[in-house]
Amino acid sequence: MQFCQWVYDWHIHRFGLTNLAEINLADLIKSVQVCWKQSAKVTHFGQLTAIIQSRNLPRWYVHTA
Repeated sequence: MQFCQWVYDWHIHRFGLTNLAEINLADLIKSVQVCWKQSAKVTHFGQLTAIIQSRNLPRWYVHTA
């Protein structure tokens, strides 16, 4: 299981209803897109989930669909 799939599944489990989970997941994605430059942790999370792209990562590290 890829990390991005795990994050989606976690949201489904956490919020119970798919619609509510997807609304909160969309908020998470938007927050990462806006704030990734402000925190190394957010940047790393964004890279692991392919929300943001990095040219400096080794090829094996980059998320592939």
